[in-house]
Amino acid sequence: MTNGAKVAVWVVARIACGLFCGALATASIAACATAKPGRPQVVAEEPQAGVATVEVDAPHTEAPVAAEPAPTKAAEAAPTPAPPAPPAPSWIEMTPLIRVDRAARTVELKATAVLDVGFLEQYICLAGTRDHEALFVFEGKSSEVHAALLLAGFAQGAPGRWRELQTADGSFALEKIPPTGDRVSVTVEIAGDAPRPLDFFVRASPVAPAREGMRPPSDFVFAGSRFVRSTRTGVERYVADGSGSLIGLVTFGDETIAAFDVLPDQTSAAEPVWEVWTERMPKPGTAVTVTLRWLAPSAGAIAKPRKVRRMKKARSRPRPQTEPFRGQSW
Repeated sequence: MTNGAKVAVWVVARIACGLFCGALATASIAACATAKPGRPQVVAEEPQAGVATVEVDAPHTEAPVAAEPAPTKAAEAAPTPAPPAPPAPSWIEMTPLIRVDRAARTVELKATAVLDVGFLEQYICLAGTRDHEALFVFEGKSSEVHAALLLAGFAQGAPGRWRELQTADGSFALEKIPPTGDRVSVTVEIAGDAPRPLDFFVRASPVAPAREGMRPPSDFVFAGSRFVRSTRTGVERYVADGSGSLIGLVTFGDETIAAFDVLPDQTSAAEPVWEVWTERMPKPGTAVTVTLRWLAPSAGAIAKPRKVRRMKKARSRPRPQTEPFRGQSW
């Protein structure tokens, strides 16, 4: 073979080798492009005759999950949160002078100081009725206060009564029937001052008969006054709206809120005792807030009306004379 033939054979061999290597590289690139991400592809070699081949997948690995940090001692020792605060009072404006908090069973009134010296028969009366013998006056109606107390959940009872009984020997004895109804706490608040109980503004008069340890009546009940019907017109009216007896001190028998202690309103039956404590009383015309709160019953605080005790008479003596109860028709 000549040199030229040898060179030709060598060139052809080199070209054939280059074509084979290029085809192999192209096949490898295509296989890599179609492989799944994260799973390396193992390229199987061409099977040999009589030998079985197995394609083995590489193990699939996932990214590690970060573990939650363990609670620290400071977090474990943190104090428990305080309980929520009670809800704020929810007031219902019944009139410009009366509002009611049904949840707290409370009624508030706007009143005015009217007297700073003198004897008393009423704690609070309606304006223009018994202003000359009351601590405070209320510009509304007693029946409006009655309705507000019912809305707040109070149960009404009946006013107290009293009468004089003439005994067989000619003397007189007082028969007292205390008022009934739910107990009421009555406080008075002057702007810039703490609330005071209603009897804070009352004292025994120096000229009254001295009694050791005397205190003005301070227990009150929702007596509810009463209704009467006119025999002429047939119209029914609320008695305390006409008499002005809103919160009584002595017993007229028509109070919306009555003092539990029965005190006759007649000087012939009981001498006047209670007067204004001038040094404690605000000046006439001072606006105040009167708060009425429901109180739970207590033993002996509320008595049921008892039957009138009739005096037994001797056969040789005349029948004792009696008077009807004050404030009631019998």
